[in-house]
Amino acid sequence: LRPLRCQLAPPSTLHHLRRQFCSPSSSELPLLAIVGTPNTGKSTLFNRLVEYAPRAMQSRALVSATAGTTRDRIDGVAEWEGVRFRVQDTGGIFELDHENSEPSVLERAVAAQVDVAVSDAAVVLFTVDSKAGVTAGDELIARELRRVRGRGGAAVLVGANKLDDWTRAYELAEFWSLGLGEPLGFSALHGAGTGELLNAVVETMRERGAVAAAAPPAAAAVAAAD
Repeated sequence: LRPLRCQLAPPSTLHHLRRQFCSPSSSELPLLAIVGTPNTGKSTLFNRLVEYAPRAMQSRALVSATAGTTRDRIDGVAEWEGVRFRVQDTGGIFELDHENSEPSVLERAVAAQVDVAVSDAAVVLFTVDSKAGVTAGDELIARELRRVRGRGGAAVLVGANKLDDWTRAYELAEFWSLGLGEPLGFSALHGAGTGELLNAVVETMRERGAVAAAAPPAAAAVAAAD
């Protein structure tokens, strides 16, 4: 049941109370899962995205230059264009030890966590390193994500991070080879391109019915007046 105050609040405070008391809990929000090989900037991106959420709902991922620092999933909440959604930093999908042909126990554990995140996600953001180009690890993950998408699972977006020099944007064309659609360039460190990235995330969630469709301008004006 909705709190009684939401039903009886005067119009002047109704909008505030709706957000404070009537919004869904974070566990009910659609999930954006950030996946990718180690050290592609997933934790930096996570930290930037959760800046858009109320401080009480934020958590932070550990950022390090050492690959594979984030071993466990970390959850937070982001908000963009009035849409709230969960964000999950899944940790690095570790590169396989090709010499021994078997991943370590830690690698298997992290990969299993990513599988869970993908299964629960409305949208998967596959982060790649625009400076490194397409790696063998990227190709392995892309193959799994194509399988997820092919069986009607989460939508997949490709985010090419570390695009600090936009004169290099033409190099993103290489990531079309992953077979997951247009690569979206951005810099999680400096923030460039993250607005466009969030636009794509929210629009994809709307297309999949995970969040409400955008209100027409007239309806939005009425809601603002309330």
